[in-house]
Amino acid sequence: PPPAKQSVGGAQRCGVRVTYGSLAWLVVLCVCAMAQEQVRPMCDASGCGESPVVPTPRTVYSLRKMSQNETWHRTHAENVRRSDAFFSEEEVERRRGQDALVFLGDSIFESFEGNGYGEPVARAEGVPEVFRKYYPNALCLAIAGDSTQHLLWRLPRELKTARSATFVVLIGTNNLGNGHAPTPTVDGVRAVVDWLLEFTQGRVVLLGLLPRGPGKIAALCPPRCRSDGSPFSSFSPAIDHVNRALARHFSDNSRVLVVSHCGDAVFRPARQRETRSSPEEYDRLLRSDLMPDLLHPNARGHALLAQCLLPSLLSSSPSSES
Repeated sequence: PPPAKQSVGGAQRCGVRVTYGSLAWLVVLCVCAMAQEQVRPMCDASGCGESPVVPTPRTVYSLRKMSQNETWHRTHAENVRRSDAFFSEEEVERRRGQDALVFLGDSIFESFEGNGYGEPVARAEGVPEVFRKYYPNALCLAIAGDSTQHLLWRLPRELKTARSATFVVLIGTNNLGNGHAPTPTVDGVRAVVDWLLEFTQGRVVLLGLLPRGPGKIAALCPPRCRSDGSPFSSFSPAIDHVNRALARHFSDNSRVLVVSHCGDAVFRPARQRETRSSPEEYDRLLRSDLMPDLLHPNARGHALLAQCLLPSLLSSSPSSES
């Protein structure tokens, strides 16, 4: 680097002394800034950049592009504002005698707001009307693209004034979609539920992961590969693993109701009649009329999902339904 006496009006950037009057150092500064803005895969052969059980906001490992960082924090701040209002003394008094209902999750639930990352999205058309019809006076705290670790980071901030409520949780599909293995994903979902049990007086309705299409699953190998080194071709085995493990773990907890049958019942009902063993065959049974992108339910899909979920929400004595 140039001598300090030549660095008039300089500043420390990327470990070097930058001279504002030097074009060469401005180039270095720009290169450093660009390097800092490169998104990275969540997982590669050396491991994963984020752990499903360690709370974190979105990072270079979980952003599709760096511009989403500001959007994510803005959406989170709006969630904090709406949650504080929902759990204010005035609103609690107004709802006296009615159980507060709070939905926590990712883009599937953020569709209830008609949004993705806080902005309107076409795939959510009609979904807010479904939300108001089936879940009047409910609160949705969800952000598109979130995994368990991001929800863990949001919970103490977005629910800092929360008291008793029924918390409906749907989280974890983005863990699998970003390369986390099923068992760490289970651990992450368990951590979310455990936080709610420890820091609120409410009960938890844990919705099992919904079926989804293969998407870009082949790109996750490595590290998510078969034993022979080839890429997986379906998320179905991983989703089944997660749902079964969560149902077993919470089966004896009186404050947790695991509802894992709605995904197939609504979006892949033919699976219950089929004897095929191939996950790829099961994926072909997904109803694209209810889940056009094979990941996000449309308004009709959300309506049918609500009809499946409502009996569980009305249940007064939670127990596992798998």
